[in-house]
Amino acid sequence: MNPMNDISRQSSVEPEQTISCGDVMTSAPSSWFGKVHFGDNVKLGDDFSPNKFDIICGRDRQAFNHPGNRRFRVIIKIHRARYQACKTRDEKSKITDEIIDSIQEKCKFLKYDDTTKLWSEVSRGYAHEKVSHALRSAKDPSMKTPRKKRVVRKTYTPQEDETFRQLLAAQQQIFQGYFRDETPAAEFA
Repeated sequence: MNPMNDISRQSSVEPEQTISCGDVMTSAPSSWFGKVHFGDNVKLGDDFSPNKFDIICGRDRQAFNHPGNRRFRVIIKIHRARYQACKTRDEKSKITDEIIDSIQEKCKFLKYDDTTKLWSEVSRGYAHEKVSHALRSAKDPSMKTPRKKRVVRKTYTPQEDETFRQLLAAQQQIFQGYFRDETPAAEFA
């Protein structure tokens, strides 16, 4: 869904202002004023910073530890079983949309652009993919992850070391005897 297509529907409700999108000038509701649209993402102003409920899209430590992302993981954990029990794509999509709607009442899905140094609110499609991926990949808490067995190297006593050396020497003498005699391989069969 392109937000520019909705301008005419929303313009009767809110006063309009003119904003620039690249080299195209268009009118938009005044609630959009100060935001520049780039693709489906909405670039936020220079002075914008995420609040504690916002969800930061990213794979770095800042995103993982952000309070909004922690809250997001709890929401995913709550809905995981119901989502994974769904049989059809439509049922799963409906659950994803419910989660997005409940989240977007208080916060935004945000992404930081390193090149422009600006935050942008991601499109609903991007948010849908993020929520769907989180629901698909959420782990079942009842399933325990297998632990790697700890390998402990055995230390041998001096007596065991000596016994091993004697057995190894005897074995080497046997093999050397076979090679010295040059016994045909048929006799071993």
